[in-house]
Amino acid sequence: VFRIIKKLFKVNNFIIHSFWLTDAAMAGHIINKKYNAKHICTCMGQDVKSDNRIFNFLDLDSITTITLSKNQDDVFFESTGKNADHIIPLPLPYIDTTIINKEKDIDILFVGSFIPVKHPELFISIMKKLQEEFPFIKAVMIGDGTLFENMKQIINAENLNDTIQLAGKLERKDVFDYMHRSKILLHTSEYEGQCLVFSEALAHGMYVVSGHVGRIEDSEKHIIGWSEEELFLKCKELLRADLRFHPYQSLDTNEIIEQYLAIYNS
Repeated sequence: VFRIIKKLFKVNNFIIHSFWLTDAAMAGHIINKKYNAKHICTCMGQDVKSDNRIFNFLDLDSITTITLSKNQDDVFFESTGKNADHIIPLPLPYIDTTIINKEKDIDILFVGSFIPVKHPELFISIMKKLQEEFPFIKAVMIGDGTLFENMKQIINAENLNDTIQLAGKLERKDVFDYMHRSKILLHTSEYEGQCLVFSEALAHGMYVVSGHVGRIEDSEKHIIGWSEEELFLKCKELLRADLRFHPYQSLDTNEIIEQYLAIYNS
């Protein structure tokens, strides 16, 4: 890395933009000190948490820091005593919203890794409660991870095999196919940096029910629950409502590019 940087510096002045406050940021920090190159770092997820030991080795005042959401920036402040210099979300790749399936045969969708921070067990617990009130409810869980086999056992033990389908890890286009067919994205994660799946679901006409994590979309279709019980109640209310599956997109890629260009040129 440093051999390449040295060659680049001989050609022209440059900016270092690292992603994740990890070893990439550490390399950028060293380059910044050695060559006086502007260093920008976009925090991408749990790297803003206080247990990130990289904070002990970085001079954050010499880095232009960017977080993806207000929630992530709040965690960054708790960890460092300062807010990031900018809050800029990641852009959403193009989604064709001209074809929205009005006949949605999946009631509740889970999209995420089967790992502790995502709490897939909460999704199953909420589905158990919903199934008692809506006997023919259908759900799909998309994703894989260390808890996958354990979740399979819980679904079997709770007699939910006819209610919850485990789809495994899928390609993005296949996830979108499921979103076209689904009414509600139930997101049980305890932490997110931004969570693009919120924006993806809304762009496919879905409703989103989640905790107060990641980038909260400015839409009446993104509904917050502060506990497992609240998440359950919000889903129940939606399933009894007259839902309108119009697409909603809030991320403007051109605007995000302009924000980054302004930082590069400042």
